[in-house]
Amino acid sequence: MNKIFQSKLLFLFNTLLVSFLSQGQTQIYLNDVFYDRMFRSVIVSNSGIRDTTLSDLKKRKLNLYQKTKIGIEAIPSFRGFPAFGFVSSAPVVKRINFDFGFMVYKRPFEDIPNTDNFAWTGSFGLSFYSKLAKIYTGGMFRWGNAPTYVVRNDSLIWTENVRSEVNPYLYYELPISKFSLATNVMPSFDYKTLAKLGLYAMLRFKAIKQMAYGDRMQTPVGFDYDGGYEIRYIFKDPMAPNAKVKNERLNESAFMKLRVGNAFRVNSLRGETFEDKLNEANNQYGIFEIGYYWMGGICVHESNGVGWRVGVDYGTNNFRVIATYQRNYVLPVAFANQIDQGNLYISIKMGF
Repeated sequence: MNKIFQSKLLFLFNTLLVSFLSQGQTQIYLNDVFYDRMFRSVIVSNSGIRDTTLSDLKKRKLNLYQKTKIGIEAIPSFRGFPAFGFVSSAPVVKRINFDFGFMVYKRPFEDIPNTDNFAWTGSFGLSFYSKLAKIYTGGMFRWGNAPTYVVRNDSLIWTENVRSEVNPYLYYELPISKFSLATNVMPSFDYKTLAKLGLYAMLRFKAIKQMAYGDRMQTPVGFDYDGGYEIRYIFKDPMAPNAKVKNERLNESAFMKLRVGNAFRVNSLRGETFEDKLNEANNQYGIFEIGYYWMGGICVHESNGVGWRVGVDYGTNNFRVIATYQRNYVLPVAFANQIDQGNLYISIKMGF
């Protein structure tokens, strides 16, 4: 797998894309990357929800946008405490939707001993849709832990720091036929740096979807980065204009996916730099998944070895449910994009 992970193409992509995201680093507090991932997967992207009533693709996208969309995600236990999120989008007038949601979670901080990452998060905003652009804008409220530290005898002493914050957010997508280019931005609470910055490029050709992506997310010790490439083959093409509805029941639940990436944390308090961490082979991972009502996946991580994922992935045109158990797995979902030592993950998406 080393040859795959360290291919020149992946390295070049990560160097160009993720190094752009690395500008202006300062560490202030943990921003809510978990809720951001869920908002993107349910509201911004329409994975698992399709409109098959029209043959015109552009009109179909507009019609899809005017649906009410609901997403629910849950992990029953993060070491004894559940994580739960709810997101919804509902039409207000033509081409304008009202978006809202909330999330609650608790889990240990990585790199920070004796303190937990817990938060209540909510957001409200409006989204605007046309043939040329999608714009999502609003505000996010967070009440939770933003740990602080002091230096004593050359050691970092961390303490919990519970407070509330409000941040504006902006998502933008430029759809061009079957290609789309998207970004999302959120400033830190003092506006001195960007708490979140993501870039995504997606290309669809019939039943094949390809995506290149890069994320930078602020943490109490620096920044987390994730960049990579994903290719997905959908066994039944739900976008085909001449397909019959009865053949589209599987939607994107019948798929085969390959994902390779480079995910790592830069801990500025330890003197780590972006360039050094980017070149470390132990940050790289690969995922192969296949689903047909039931789904399974294998994950290979350079420093954590082989992991697995198994469960149910069932979808129709307006409904999709995923329930999987994963072990030692890099799970790019709402609650984490890091090695998951063992958890049950549940996702429900609806459109009506």
